Amino acid sequence: TDGDVLPSDHKARRGTSISEASSPSTATIIVSKRSGRYRLQSNAPPAMWLLIRELCSRLRQKQSQGGIGIMYNESLPLSDYYAAIDDHHATRVALRVAESALNSACHRYRIIQKRLL
Repeated sequence: TDGDVLPSDHKARRGTSISEASSPSTATIIVSKRSGRYRLQSNAPPAMWLLIRELCSRLRQKQSQGGIGIMYNESLPLSDYYAAIDDHHATRVALRVAESALNSACHRYRIIQKRLL
C-alpha cells in the first residue's frame, strides 16, 4: 500500500533493516521462522520508533480479534532519554544566555551609534 515503510517483497526475507539518513543509526526486524516471533534491534533506541510503529500497526490489522502480545523484555533505557532531555535543556538555557548577551551588545551598539551621530 502507499506510505508503507517496508518494501512489498519483505515477506521473502528473514529480516529488514532501515537506517536514518541524518545519523548512523540502524534498526532491524528479524523474523523467527518457527515460533512466529519478531525481534527488533538497534544500535540506538530512538532509531526503532518507526519500525515499532509500523510493526504494531500491521500486527493489529492482521489480528483484529485479539490474541496478539507485544512486550519488551528488558528494562526501559530511561537514563539515555533523561540524559538527552538534560542536554536539550542545557542547550536551550545556553541559547537564552547567548541571546541575552547579544541583545545587550546590540543595545550598547545602538547607544554608541546615536552618540556618534
